[in-house]
Amino acid sequence: MDDCAGGVRGDVASKRLGEVDALREMGRRMDRRPGLLIEAAEKILCIRTREGQLRRLLANPAQRAFEERRGRQNIVLKARQMGITTWVSARFFLRT
Repeated sequence: MDDCAGGVRGDVASKRLGEVDALREMGRRMDRRPGLLIEAAEKILCIRTREGQLRRLLANPAQRAFEERRGRQNIVLKARQMGITTWVSARFFLRT
């Protein structure tokens, strides 16, 4: 079983400034190296399956291709069920 069932503990307001700076730097590195964002997403994020179970987010081939080729502004002509919306949501989550 995945370790996705646990909640987030701790008070976000009590985080030290150094941790915030470290997260900002991590975001800048992820912008420069798509592999870091994929790796972080797969280690940190969980999704709910169609069956309602939580599992780790593992980037599929379409999501990996998007991340490796994306620019600053992207127009995605998307087919259904490729997971691009899930991936873009994960990117926003990691960047905030």
